[in-house]
Amino acid sequence: MNIDIADTSRYSEKLEVYKKEAKSFAKAGFTQSLAEKVLGTTWLTTWDLYHLFCYGKKIPEKGTYLEVMSHKGDSLALVHKAVKTARKSINFITIGAKVNEKFREGTKSIPHLKIIELQAPIAKDQIENNSIDLLFLDGARTYECVKGI
Repeated sequence: MNIDIADTSRYSEKLEVYKKEAKSFAKAGFTQSLAEKVLGTTWLTTWDLYHLFCYGKKIPEKGTYLEVMSHKGDSLALVHKAVKTARKSINFITIGAKVNEKFREGTKSIPHLKIIELQAPIAKDQIENNSIDLLFLDGARTYECVKGI
C-alpha cells in the first residue's frame, strides 16, 4: 500500500499515537508493521483502524463483512488481515466501490470478495440470506445511503 500525499501530513501523528499504545495494539494482532502500512493510506484515525481490526477478528467463521463506499480498499484489506489473524474464512462484500486500479491493487489478495456496483436499496437483494455480521460505512455516511441494507 502506498501513502497518499494527502495523508502524509497525518501519518507521523498517527504513528506516534500507535507507538504510545504499541503493546496493547500488538497484543490484539494490530502490529506496528501492519499499522505502518495502513496509517498513511486512510483518513481513519489510529484508534478507528484498531477498532475496525478488532471487530474484524470477531466476525464468525463463514460470516459476512459489508463495506459501503470503498475507495481504495484499504479498510477491506485491514479487515481481511484481521480475519486471517483470527484464522477464519468469511465473505467480503462491498457496495458502491469505486473500482479502479488502486482498488484492484488494494483488494487483490482478498478471497470471497463480492463487488456490488449498485446503490444500497437495490443491492440488498444480492446479499445472501440478508445476513451481515459487520457493516462499515467507508464513504457516504448518511442514513439514506444505507437504510435499504
